[in-house]
Amino acid sequence: VSGVPGVSGVPGASGTPGATGLPTQAIGTTIACSGVAGTYIMAGMACMFTPKKTGNVLVMFSAYVTLSAIVINNGLAIRIAYGAGATGPAYKTAVTGSTGQITEWTSEGATGSITPHAPIHSQWLITGLSAGTAYWFDVQLTAITSAVAASLNAPVITVVELP
Repeated sequence: VSGVPGVSGVPGASGTPGATGLPTQAIGTTIACSGVAGTYIMAGMACMFTPKKTGNVLVMFSAYVTLSAIVINNGLAIRIAYGAGATGPAYKTAVTGSTGQITEWTSEGATGSITPHAPIHSQWLITGLSAGTAYWFDVQLTAITSAVAASLNAPVITVVELP
C-alpha cells in the first residue's frame, strides 16, 4: 500500500497527497452546513484514491456532529459523493459527482442551550470504478432544519479497495 498516513487499502491500492480525507479548507476544525435545510454543499475533503484491481471500494466516513442548540429532531444529513478526476470539489461549492445513500443524525432529546457533540458514521459500497483511474471522494451535507446551525467536526474518509 502506498500513500500518506490515514489511507488504507489492500495491496495494489494507492493514495495521493491529501488522501487522508481530512478537510483541506480547515484541517482539524469544523465543516458547517449551509443555512438552508435541504440545500446540500460539498465538504471539500479532497480524498483521492486510485483503484488498482477490482474497482470495488468501501468508503467509510466518521465525524462528530455539533449543533448550536438542542432542538428536537434537528441535525444534519450526509451522503457520499465521488467522481473521476485529479482534484475534488472545494468546501461549500455546489454539489457535484455521483452520490450514495443519505445518512441522517438527529437530536431526540429535549430542547435547550447545551451543544450536543455526537458521533456519526457511515459506509458506502461503490462498485464498477475503473482500475487505474483517479477518483475523488467527498461528503455532501445539509442541515435538517434551518433553525439551528449544524457542523461536522474531525471528519475522516477512508477508502479501501475490495478483492
